[in-house]
Formats: sequence, structure tokens, C-alpha cells
Amino acid sequence: VSIDVETEDVNLLDAAARGASQGVTLALNIAGMLIAFLALLALVNGILGIAGQAFAATDGMLRLSGAIVAVLV
Repeated sequence: VSIDVETEDVNLLDAAARGASQGVTLALNIAGMLIAFLALLALVNGILGIAGQAFAATDGMLRLSGAIVAVLV
């Protein structure tokens, strides 16, 4: 089995620069996903907080996460 890999890099410096560029792009993508995940958690917490105020329960996300963990354990 032979694998043909075409390289776009001409020298060591070019390869290092390309690797650094790909690393920064990956880190920014991960940071963006974490920000989006935390924003979704804040949205769910806000919705549960508003719904909890209607039923006089102020610890919405805490109670929900406790119930989920209790089922898993």
C-alpha cells in the first residue's frame, strides 16, 4: 500500500508557519464553541429562572442539574 501525500510546504519555516496558523485557527474554533455552549447554558438558566419565579422556585438550574446527576448516579 502506498500513500501519496502532496506537501505544500517548501521549507522548514514554511511548514512551521503553516502549522502555527492551523493551530491558532483550531484554538479560535474551540473558544467559539465554548462561548456558544456557555451562552446556551445562560439561556436555559434564564428561562428556568423566569419559569421558577412564576412557581416561587428560585434555584431552577441548580435543582435541574441535581436531578439529572441523581438519575445518572
